Amino acid sequence: MGMLRKKFWGPTGEPPVPTYSKMKCVMALTKLGVWPQVKAWIESQGLYDLYLAAQDFTADNEYFQQGLATLKEQLGLDDDQVAAVLDAAILPVGG
Repeated sequence: MGMLRKKFWGPTGEPPVPTYSKMKCVMALTKLGVWPQVKAWIESQGLYDLYLAAQDFTADNEYFQQGLATLKEQLGLDDDQVAAVLDAAILPVGG
């Protein structure tokens, strides 16, 4: 486990920043019926080109954090709903 931890967690032993599949996020948001509103928010913030260029999302990205806050504040999703989206989209460490 020690070597595996160093390989994926880095030399400091800090856990990796969670990374999420863009496609799986969209699928989960579509299932909740809020993807059109999220897409409109992305476009209104001038982030659509960055969204298209992204391979995936990391939890420490400021735009991703803003998007999560928007899900809660503007769309009224609760913590459990946001957690379900993230759980559905999280990528395995090192994979």
